[in-house]
Parts: sequence; structure tokens; C-alpha cells
Amino acid sequence: MEQYFFKITASYTSKNKLYEEFNAYIHFLDGTLIKDEYSLEAFIQLVKLSLHKINKKHSRCKPVYLLENKYGGIGIRVEGSWSASFYKVEQSVEMVDGFLQTFIK
Repeated sequence: MEQYFFKITASYTSKNKLYEEFNAYIHFLDGTLIKDEYSLEAFIQLVKLSLHKINKKHSRCKPVYLLENKYGGIGIRVEGSWSASFYKVEQSVEMVDGFLQTFIK
């Protein structure tokens, strides 16, 4: 089962309250481990839903949209705000009986 790691790759200064609130939300999610492809799709839908709610809350601001990139990897971004990528987990490190163990997939 493939796992993914969500990491923000670029972040810019916020233009207005809408960008500020969404940047705070997306930075909260930075570093999230996603357990499989179904969870990855659910994660992206959750981000879209949250962005829709924040757009409605700040209706005086020009709405922003989530763009998906599936060329050369999986990524999402909001133009002029931030971009992020989903990296496949190649190996993991765990503690087993007090010792570090490396598991390569």
C-alpha cells in the first residue's frame, strides 16, 4: 500500500484576509502522512471544501481556486499563494524494541 507525504514547496506573503486564513489552514496540514490513494483523493477534496468555505466567508475578496498538477508527480497550488506536493513514501523508520528499524518499500 502506497503512502504519501504532503509538503508545502513554496509559500508567498498573503494578499488579504482570505489568503491569510487559507495559508494558516494549509500550513496546519503541512507534513501530513496520507495512508493510501483513496485517502489522498479525500485529502484533496477536504482542502477544496475548506477553500470553498473560506471563499464564502470572505466574499468581498476575489475568490481563489485550488489547481491540481498531475504531471511529473502529484501537487496542488493556489496561484500567488502557495504550492505543495505529495511525495510517495519510499522508506520509513520506526522504533522496534527500543531500536530504530528502517523499512524500505
